[in-house]
Amino acid sequence: MTGTISINSFDAYVLFDSGASFSFVSEDFVVRTGISVQQISQAVTVSSAKGPISSTFVCPGCRISLADEDFVANLVIIPLDMFDVILGMDWLSQYQAIISCFWKTISLHAPSRREVVFQGSAPMFSLALLCYMFPTHWLRKSGLLWAMTEVSDATLSIKDIPVVCQYPDVF
Repeated sequence: MTGTISINSFDAYVLFDSGASFSFVSEDFVVRTGISVQQISQAVTVSSAKGPISSTFVCPGCRISLADEDFVANLVIIPLDMFDVILGMDWLSQYQAIISCFWKTISLHAPSRREVVFQGSAPMFSLALLCYMFPTHWLRKSGLLWAMTEVSDATLSIKDIPVVCQYPDVF
């Protein structure tokens, strides 16, 4: 789920990602906003579509403002192309997040113990992001369904398909 939120009083395009172990901030956002940076002794290494990424820099204690409540995040600095910030499981679990994919909402328990509900937005770059992450694939549209398909030069023959090869007169 995505949306625009305030981080240290700057608008940031954010991905709430339950598949990410840590929370991240883009190098560009750090440079653009001048938020505080600290070096850490142990590198954080994560897997990405482009391969492993390591960082020894974080932005500690970033203030995330939602519905007049302040939350805190420690953001690892990495190169990000599509988002300013990714809020991962470290942050989501800290604030007992409940994500509703159907309603595109995230319910959080603020430090004040008040429940805050954030209304996400549809991803701005969903197709562009898929194309960027999987450049060797191509998109195929069928009704409302978009699918990523492996690009292959190999041709498929009836004799290569189990069961189908037993009935060549039908296919």
